[in-house]
Amino acid sequence: MTKLTKTANSVSQTGGLMQVAFLQLNNLKNTNHKSYAYSKSPIRGKMASKERGPYIVRCKDFKFNIPVNSVVKKITVHYRHVKRATCGDRPEEFTPCGSSSTKKRCNIPAPTFTLLNLGATGKGQAPANTGSNLSKSFTGLWSASSVNSSNFGVEINYPLNTNYHSGFVLLSNLYLSIEYFTPRFACHAMGAHEVYNHQDYSLGVSLSDANLTGKTTSVTISVPVGFTYTGVVSTANGTVEQVSARTLRWTPVMRGQAVVAVGQSASASRVVLGFSVDVSFSGDSASLPCNFEVGLPDTSEVVSYTVNVMKELPVQEEEATGEKSFDSDTSDESFPEIKHIILNEEFEYSLKVDDGTLDSLAHAMYNRSSTSLTYEEFYATYFLRSEILFTRENFQAPHSLSKNGYIYHRWKSDSSRWDDYMDSTGYIGDFINNGQEHSITMKGVHLGMDEIWAIHRDNVNNVYTSICKWSFFIKPVESTLTIPDMSLLSLTEEELNRLGDGYNYILQSNLKLDTDEEYVRDWYRNFRVGVFNNLIEANCNTYYLQASTGTEFQGEIRLRKVFPNGSGRVRIIGYLQYNTWFLIKQPDDTEYQVISFDQDYQFNTSEYSLPFCFKMDDTYSWEDNNGIFKVTQYDDENNIVDVMEYHITFNKDENIALTEINTDSTDYDNLSKEEIFSNAKYWADNTAGLNTYNNVECEFTYDKNYPLYLIVTGDYPEGAPSDNPVTYNEPCIIEETDYTERKPNGNYPAPIDDLVSSDNVSSETQIPSFTQTETIVFYNLPLDDNYGTNTEMAIRGIELTGNIEQSDRLVLYANLKSQTGESRQRSLVINDYETHPDSVNEFHIGGMGDLWGFSTLDMINMEDWEAELTISNTIENTDASINFGSMQLILYVEPVIEQTSKVYVEGEDLAYYNAFIRNITVPEGLETETDYLKIDGTDTNDPYRQNVKEKTIIIEFDIGESCNLEDNTLSLRDLTRLLVNDRDEYNRPIPKRLELSHYPDVYWEYIMEKALDTEIDISNYHCKAELTIPAGTAYDKVNTTTAATGYVKGIATINPVILVKPTGENISITEEITGQQFHIGYSGDWIDKILEIDCENQIAWLKQNEDDDDPINLNGYVDYNADWFRLKGEYHFTSTNGVVMTVDYAERW
Repeated sequence: MTKLTKTANSVSQTGGLMQVAFLQLNNLKNTNHKSYAYSKSPIRGKMASKERGPYIVRCKDFKFNIPVNSVVKKITVHYRHVKRATCGDRPEEFTPCGSSSTKKRCNIPAPTFTLLNLGATGKGQAPANTGSNLSKSFTGLWSASSVNSSNFGVEINYPLNTNYHSGFVLLSNLYLSIEYFTPRFACHAMGAHEVYNHQDYSLGVSLSDANLTGKTTSVTISVPVGFTYTGVVSTANGTVEQVSARTLRWTPVMRGQAVVAVGQSASASRVVLGFSVDVSFSGDSASLPCNFEVGLPDTSEVVSYTVNVMKELPVQEEEATGEKSFDSDTSDESFPEIKHIILNEEFEYSLKVDDGTLDSLAHAMYNRSSTSLTYEEFYATYFLRSEILFTRENFQAPHSLSKNGYIYHRWKSDSSRWDDYMDSTGYIGDFINNGQEHSITMKGVHLGMDEIWAIHRDNVNNVYTSICKWSFFIKPVESTLTIPDMSLLSLTEEELNRLGDGYNYILQSNLKLDTDEEYVRDWYRNFRVGVFNNLIEANCNTYYLQASTGTEFQGEIRLRKVFPNGSGRVRIIGYLQYNTWFLIKQPDDTEYQVISFDQDYQFNTSEYSLPFCFKMDDTYSWEDNNGIFKVTQYDDENNIVDVMEYHITFNKDENIALTEINTDSTDYDNLSKEEIFSNAKYWADNTAGLNTYNNVECEFTYDKNYPLYLIVTGDYPEGAPSDNPVTYNEPCIIEETDYTERKPNGNYPAPIDDLVSSDNVSSETQIPSFTQTETIVFYNLPLDDNYGTNTEMAIRGIELTGNIEQSDRLVLYANLKSQTGESRQRSLVINDYETHPDSVNEFHIGGMGDLWGFSTLDMINMEDWEAELTISNTIENTDASINFGSMQLILYVEPVIEQTSKVYVEGEDLAYYNAFIRNITVPEGLETETDYLKIDGTDTNDPYRQNVKEKTIIIEFDIGESCNLEDNTLSLRDLTRLLVNDRDEYNRPIPKRLELSHYPDVYWEYIMEKALDTEIDISNYHCKAELTIPAGTAYDKVNTTTAATGYVKGIATINPVILVKPTGENISITEEITGQQFHIGYSGDWIDKILEIDCENQIAWLKQNEDDDDPINLNGYVDYNADWFRLKGEYHFTSTNGVVMTVDYAERW
C-alpha cells in the first residue's frame, strides 16, 4: 500500500449572519503550525443573536495524481486548531491579555469534516486550550479519478459556541494523506494432466488480485494444436472471447474488498473452458505433450500448462452369455467413517463375515439355483470401484496391487474361474469361511478418495453381491506441502483495545467451499480458520539451569534449528572472568571437559533437547562470575546451521546459576505469510462446508505482547486452489465464557481507547432512539497492589467523571464493581444544553463522601475494581450523537490520625472520617430499675423485682485537625450517617455494633436517640455523641460453648441456644439447679436430626444438621408453660428422650 501527502492549492469559505469569517486563509496551504487562519472578530457567546461560530472552510485542488487503476482505501485529514480568549478584538495568541479573568474562552464543539467529491462525513475533535496535531480518518474504497479531481478536498464545518464567553478559533497545519493500492494480478491454470484422444477436455483458468482492488484485466489463453474450443463448461465469471482459432481472451469480474473470498492469495475469479481433442501422433508414440499458455497483457508473466494426450483405449467386447451384474440393491452394505491415511504409509484393514450375512446370501442364492451351495463357494474379493478403473490405481498391496498403471476388465468366455475375469493386478481373492477374519495390508500411492469393496460371487447364476465397502482419504505428508492460499485479517487498534490480555476467545465465521468435488479435502490446515497471536518459539534462545549440590548444575540446551539430514554436530565454546574454567559433560559421561575459546566441546546428535552437567573448576576460588556461552550447529556437510549465544551468571552466595534469556529475534511487525501460517498456534478442528456454509470456530487465548492475525485458508497449491475457492462472512470474536451464538456488532464509542486518554481527544458514536450503547468497562486501574483502606488512610469517596457533548438528553448508567464482584449502580440525566457556564461539558457521578453503597472497609484491593458505563437514549424520540472522553475514576483519600483510643462502628474506625477521640465515658456495672415492697410502720423497704436498665456511652471527639471548615463539614456529615441507626419495615431502629480499642474482648449494641452535640471552633468541630445501650451490658465477641454443664461468669443473665439430639417422641429438658423445664412432643421423623432451642428469641427449630439454612419451626409442638431458659452462675441440664449436645451463649458484662 502506498501513502501520499499533499496540501491544498485552493482555499475558500462561506457563512452567514451566525458566523464569523476567517482571516489569512492562505496559511492553510502550508504545514507550518504557527501560520494560522483565525476568526476575523470574536466569536460571541451563546446568548448572542449573531456571530456565534466560524465560517465553513473548503480546501480543494490537492493535485493528487495516482495511477488510474488504483483504489484509495484510507483518507486522513490532518489539522491543528486551538481556542483562545478575547483580548480586545484580537486573540490572545497575538495580543497579551491582562488579568486571568479575561482568559475565559469560548467553547466550540468538534467540527464536522466532509470529503468533497466523495460525500464521506465525520466528526473531528473540539478545539482545546492548547494546540496539538490532530487527525480524522475515513476508510472506504474510492476510485483514483475521484481523488485526482480538482474538486476533491475537505470541508470543515464548526458548530456554534455553546459557552457564554466569547473567543477565537485558530486553524493551521491542514493537509490530506491518502493510502492507496494497485492491483497485483496472478493467473493460474489447472486441469487433468492426461486425456485420451477424441475425448473432451476441461481447463480451469483463474485470475487473482492479492490486493483486492476490484479492478480487472484480460487474460489471454493460447490453445495447442489439436484442441478445439467448444465453449464455457462451468463457472462462467466474466466474458470469454475467441480471438482466433488458437487464442481466447477472458475478461473476468474481479471481487474487491467488499466481497471476501479465498481463492489464490486473496480473491480469485475463475472459468472452466471446454475443448475437444483430436491430435495426430507420430510413429509408434503412445502419447503427445500439448502446452496451454495463460498470460496477462501488460506483463511478461506466462503460465504454461502441459497436458499429455494418449491414444484411446481399445474397446473390449463383452461375452453375450451369462448375466454379469453388480447388484448393490440386494446387498448388506456397511459404510464406516472415512479412514484418513497418509500417502505411502502402510495400514491394515480386515473383513470378518458373520453368520447372518452368509446365511442371508446363501438363502437368496439358493432360491435362484437348483444347485446346492456350500459356504466355501462364496468368494470375497477386494477391488477398486469401477468408476476409477480407467483412471489410475490409488492403492497398492504386497504382491497383488503393486503394479502402477491402468486396470482393465477382461471378460473371457473360455474361463470358469473368477480370477480369469479380472486382471490379477487388480484384486486379491481368497475363500472366506463363516466367522473367519481376512486382513490385507495396503498403502495409498496416490492422493484422493477411493473405495474398496468386498464382493461375493454366485458362480452358478453369475451374480456379484457386495457385503462391505471401505472409504479411504489419502492425503500428502504435511512436511511436503507448502502453505495454502489464505486471507490474513488484522484488527484495528480500536478493536484490539476491546480484548483482555489472558482472556479466552472464540473466532467464529461461516465458510463455504465452492467445488465440483464430492468431499472437502482435509489436508491438515486448509479450508478453515486459525489465529496467530503467539511467540515464535523457533526464534527464541532459552537456556535452563537448575541448582543441585555443591557447585554442580543440571542444565539443558534447546537447539532451535532442524538438522537438514536428521543429525549433525554441535560445538560449544565459552568464556568466563576471574581466571576460572567452565566445565561441561553430558550426564552419561564420566569426566568433565574444559570449554573455552581455546578448547571446545563437540559431539554428534540428532536430538534438539540436550541435557548437560556444568560446574566451575574447583582449583580456583568461587567468585561471582559472568561469561558467554556459544553453541554452534553444523550439518553433515559441516555447514553452519545456527549460532546461539547465552549470557550466564554464577552467584557464590546463593549457590545457583542464574539465566539470562536471550531476546526474541522475531520481527513481529514484518511477518511474512509463511511465518504467520507456519507458527500459528490456534486452528479450528472443522472445515468449510461443501457448497454450503458451515460454522467454523477456533478457540484462542489473547496475548497483548504479540500481533493478532485472523487466518482464513483456502486450498494448498499442491491441490486445486483455482477450482476450490472459499467464501466466508465477516469473522466474529466472542469471549469464550459468554459464547452462545454469533451476535451483531455492538455499539461502542470509537476509538474506545481515547476515552481514557490524557491528550484532549475523545470518542464518538451514534445512538438510535430508545437504544443504548454496549457496556464500556474500565479496568486494570493503575494502582499499587493491595491499594485501599488501611491503618494509615481511608478511601472516603469515589467519583466517575468525564467530558461530554451530545445532541439530545441522554442517560448515563454507571456501575461500580468491587474485587469480590459486588456491584452498585448510579445514573445521571445529561441535558442537551449546559446550565452552568463554568462547568462546560463535564459530568460527575459520585464524589467525596459517596462510596456508592460500599463501606470504607470494602475499599481494598482497588487495583482490581472495575467501573462500567452505559449511555441510553430513552428520553427523546430522536437519534442522538455523543462525543466524550477524559474519563477518570477519582478516589478521595483521608489520612488516618494515630490516637490512643479507637472507636469502631460496624467495624469502621471513626478516624477514617477525620475524627480525633478526646474522651470516652463508659458506665461500668449494671444500671437497674428496682421495685420495693413498703410496709407502713416497719421502716423497711423490701426489693422484690429488678430489671437491667439501658445505659448511655458518651464519646467526645473533634473533626478537622488539618482541614478547612467546608471539608470538615463533609466529614461530619459522613460520620453522622455512619452513627445513625437504620430502621426496618416496621420503623423499628436496628442496633449498630460499637467496639472500643481499650475493651478488646467485648462489644455493645447501641441506639442513637439524640442528635450529635456540635460546636464550631474556627475550622474545627467539637462533637459529643450519646449512644444508648438498650441491653445495659456489653457482649463477649466470642461465644461460650459448653456441654450440658457449665458456669455463666457475666454480670447479667443470658438466654442460651441449646442443641439437642432427639432419641424419642417426647423430649423433656430440665435445668437441675434452678428447676426450669422445657417440654416438646413431636410425632414426625426427627431421629438423627437436631432440635435447636433459641431461648432469647423463644423459637424451637428442627434442622437436618447444624448448617441447615432451611429449618422447620416447631413452636406449635412446645408446651405452653415451657421455660425458655435464663442462666446465671452454675447450670446443669438433664433430658429425657434427647441428648443435650451443646449450650451456646455470649457472656454479658
